[in-house]
Amino acid sequence: MAYSCPDCAKSFRDASGLRRHVSSVHLKERPFRCQQCEDTFGTQWSLERHVRIRHENLRPHRCELCEASFHQAGDLKKHLESHAKRRKLGVPRETTVANWLEGADVSFERGVRVDFRDGEEPLFARVDFLVRQPWGLVALEVDEHQHKLRDTEREARRMRRIRAALSLAKVVRYNPDEFTVDGRAGEVTANERHRRLLDSLAAAPEAGFEEVRLFYDEGPEATSATGSAGVR
Repeated sequence: MAYSCPDCAKSFRDASGLRRHVSSVHLKERPFRCQQCEDTFGTQWSLERHVRIRHENLRPHRCELCEASFHQAGDLKKHLESHAKRRKLGVPRETTVANWLEGADVSFERGVRVDFRDGEEPLFARVDFLVRQPWGLVALEVDEHQHKLRDTEREARRMRRIRAALSLAKVVRYNPDEFTVDGRAGEVTANERHRRLLDSLAAAPEAGFEEVRLFYDEGPEATSATGSAGVR
């Protein structure tokens, strides 16, 4: 038997569900009060959700592709859609890079999972390519559209954790798309991209750790995904 609301088209499986609906939606009753603040709510579920998000800051919905976590499943879904958008842009470009590396007989792993901890909580991230050189490990990130879709602070934190976890000697960030030099479109052939990328991966750091960015916007207004200006 269905219990229909007299004020709208909704129906419920039991009378208690109908009563809760009428009380909170139509009568605007808010009998559930938060013990930590003055907010009130129409249902116990709404109160518990408020406490989890506002006061306990719980983020149970975690992305399996990066370190991001969210209060609500809907926010995680939107986040995963942004990953899908980046994959749509980036997979063919990463495949091209993988072909270059294989053709040059470079030893590498693709889509490497990196585990680390944030306090007591285990987390992980992924790096596009991990290249093994005689002098150390190199992380190669293929930054489609210079990672304009990424959060700058989160990306910088992700790379710091990857660097620490793997004891990286070098990071090479490669933009496979268009770029500008002093406001004008940069001009580079596919062969030159290929050569400069392989040269950057092969060159040992001059002193300690080194980060190189290839084909990023260059000029006084240019800023990379990690917050630093310039192109190499």
